[in-house]
Amino acid sequence: ERQRVTSLRKPDGSAPRVLIIDDEETNLSMLSDMLAAVGVEARTASSGANGLICIEQEFFDAVLLDLRMPDMDGHEVHRRLREHETGREIPVLFVSASAQIQDREKAIELGAAAFVTKPVRESVMHQALADALVLEVSYQNVTKENLAVERVETEAAPPTTALDAARRAELLDFVRSGDVSAFSAAIEELEFENAKLAARLTELIDAFDYDGIESLLSD
Repeated sequence: ERQRVTSLRKPDGSAPRVLIIDDEETNLSMLSDMLAAVGVEARTASSGANGLICIEQEFFDAVLLDLRMPDMDGHEVHRRLREHETGREIPVLFVSASAQIQDREKAIELGAAAFVTKPVRESVMHQALADALVLEVSYQNVTKENLAVERVETEAAPPTTALDAARRAELLDFVRSGDVSAFSAAIEELEFENAKLAARLTELIDAFDYDGIESLLSD
């Protein structure tokens, strides 16, 4: 048995407001849905410059910040936030596909509240946000029976034998590196070859079920 987060609330009972800054539309959508599922209000910005404008105009409890972006990367956005009267006190959580220790260390050294690697696990993101903002967390117990029911569709999903090893490896690499946009594009191409498998993979990625994707593609 394990626990799943169902709600994140500030001590006064209100919903946290979070700004997500990422140049990939797919990532913005995914993170917004992930936060909305636990009652967090999310606003998105597709560039560092737009994100800084949002912070001047609105109040946010936290910022989720992509590290690798064109024009202005996450470290530069973070630096400018720390120089901004409104933004310097806002907790910043980096979200990046980078697994390099130096990136994590630099972010934390510059005052980041957390460094979350892609692909983003719901449990990791929710806990990082709860810790950064000292939020009240509501949980739901998930039993083995619940998990078994949830996995029925995955187990009944169409076999992946039609995919050659190279194609499977490519899809798995996209997931493990957090490149959701490339994974989604690959699924669109797959629809012409195996519509049922493409539909199931779409369901899994929409549910942030990366373990389910790995299980399905590794069979």
